[in-house]
Amino acid sequence: MRHWSVARSATDVFLRCCPPEVVRRAEPEGWSPRLWRELEMTGLAAAGTELPLAEAAEVVRVAAAFAAPVPLAETVLVGWLCGAGAPPGPLSLVHRGRASYGRVAAALLSGDGFLLPEDAGLVPAVNLAGEPLDRTNVADAAGADVLRLGALIRAVQMVGAMERVLELTVVLAGDRRQLTVLAGEVASAVTAVEHAVEFPGDVEVAAAKVRAGEAATSAAAVAHRLHGAAGLTHQHELGLYTRRLWSWRDDFGGEAEWAGVLGRSVLRDPGLLWGHAPARGTD
Repeated sequence: MRHWSVARSATDVFLRCCPPEVVRRAEPEGWSPRLWRELEMTGLAAAGTELPLAEAAEVVRVAAAFAAPVPLAETVLVGWLCGAGAPPGPLSLVHRGRASYGRVAAALLSGDGFLLPEDAGLVPAVNLAGEPLDRTNVADAAGADVLRLGALIRAVQMVGAMERVLELTVVLAGDRRQLTVLAGEVASAVTAVEHAVEFPGDVEVAAAKVRAGEAATSAAAVAHRLHGAAGLTHQHELGLYTRRLWSWRDDFGGEAEWAGVLGRSVLRDPGLLWGHAPARGTD
């Protein structure tokens, strides 16, 4: 279920503050400090601590639809994990030896609590989208919720990006069949992810991450086929989203890892096949 008032408010902010040229200008540095300041002034940067989980996820979904070059998802995730204990500013966390947007964060959540980036021994690196994904040897952020909520937030981002790819495909696609197939893939991912946002248990998140990852593969393939027929502007914009989809689908566990979680859950309780619609969608 979408929270439309939150979505409209967030969309208004990103329409004003994050046009495609802002994303392009941010590429050399990996992020946009100016956009982050705008998000702080509008209150969106505090969504993870100031809004209910479902409404904060809506803000992240909209940001992904604009390929916003800021650690909003990471900051929201740390807010979900730490609540009022999260420090101010852009935040990130260490997971599997990496910190997304680590170098630009005010603080990093690790297994030893919050660290300053300069104390984390960061080695600069980027993901396929050119977003900072810095390496570090400090302990990963602890707790079972890190993987589950991290997977949830990446699934939310994938849905936002896929919805934008679908919009571009409507403009560019000559073959209506591939548009129909893509629309169905995105719709099924939206259903699974929205269900997981409302009921963020292990099974629901597993189903959402698997379905979003599978749909992301289809969306990226369609965008790749259209890339050569698109003008330079649309080529660049399609690239922004496909590169993010390829990156986000593997963060906090890829499809195979989460399919294992889903399969083991069903083996323990076969009734899950009938009690969770998103799980049926990933058979």
